[in-house]
Amino acid sequence: MFSSMTDLVECTAGKESDERWFILSAGYGIPFGNIGFKVEVNPLLPGKLHHLSDYFGFTMGVGYKHDAPLFAIGAHIYPMRRRRTIVPHLSFFYGKVDRIPDEWDGDDYDSVEALSAGAGLSIDIGQGFSLRGDLLWLFHIYDEIDPDLIDGRFRFDLGIRYGFRSPYAEQFSGGEGERSPSFLQLGFGMGIPYGGVGVNLEFSPLLPGNLGQSVHRYSSLLIGSGFSSAGSAYSIGLRIYPSGKERSYRPRIGFHYGTVAMYEWWGGDSSNIEGIAMSAGLLYKFNEHWAVDGDLVYIANAFGWDQDDLDSLIKISVGIRFLL
Repeated sequence: MFSSMTDLVECTAGKESDERWFILSAGYGIPFGNIGFKVEVNPLLPGKLHHLSDYFGFTMGVGYKHDAPLFAIGAHIYPMRRRRTIVPHLSFFYGKVDRIPDEWDGDDYDSVEALSAGAGLSIDIGQGFSLRGDLLWLFHIYDEIDPDLIDGRFRFDLGIRYGFRSPYAEQFSGGEGERSPSFLQLGFGMGIPYGGVGVNLEFSPLLPGNLGQSVHRYSSLLIGSGFSSAGSAYSIGLRIYPSGKERSYRPRIGFHYGTVAMYEWWGGDSSNIEGIAMSAGLLYKFNEHWAVDGDLVYIANAFGWDQDDLDSLIKISVGIRFLL
């Protein structure tokens, strides 16, 4: 038995838990889109950078409230590494965090788009399951929304999670004699994948079981954030490389969700339009760590808008990328 609470904390917090790299969660709060699901993935990093995956992860959550979907994308930082029974963490999120009554129409609701940050704790309860909670602060709210209509700047979330092992992870860390694909790319450019004019992070997540042994050579996840004349914009999606990611010339197709267009109103105001888009393009690696890319992007669906409201259904995206 433990002689004191200090002994208990030292034992549990210092104990190495299983290596779980792909985590599915269900719960309540901002990371889950109110009430919904969340996935946390860790980017597969090359060479000696591989062990940095112990200290952070990317998250994407989606849920539902008042007849509309809510979402959150963000990151967790683990200052004391993740492979412990009790793990403190820092959290950062962007997304649609709430639904509030419309000021002019009480029967309708408006979505609240915000940035939030906070801290929390996860506790390993065994067999791959863990409990997790955060206290988050909405430090920036987009659009001109009356703060009195928002149910507090501080929010609490709680969820239960299951993590999958990725035993193949070390195989892709740049082992001797093996040519490692570009698992992590940071891009600067313009177009839908970059959230207007902005940055784009493309990475290969650690997947459960042996699923990633071939998947990582042919696909990547991407997150983009930028600005348009209507304000901040974003994009999340998936890219598929039919010929793999080892070659200098890499044709690809992509699927994107987020800000796909902008609409200018009479009087000079403008609004971002969210939707789904598909792309086809090429990445050319002209240096060990540098590449340029270009895509033709087709807007397949603009949520709540007619196609006639868009100036064009075909968009161009170009950028320069740093590859690891």
